Amino acid sequence: MSNAWLDYAARRENAEIVGLVDIYEEVAKAMAEKRGLDALVFTSLGEALAATEANLVLDVTIPAG
Repeated sequence: MSNAWLDYAARRENAEIVGLVDIYEEVAKAMAEKRGLDALVFTSLGEALAATEANLVLDVTIPAG
């Protein structure tokens, strides 16, 4: 699911992917590397928002989460 949203954001001229968040840091790092993103990686949404000053969050947490 995150791949589809990352594709969407990457196609937008008015969006920049500035951070990825996952409870498992290695998962977020692997996604950033796989996609060639120069984005910061976090395990906490609060930390990500504070560090990046992002103004939009795409929450792709699975419903069971």
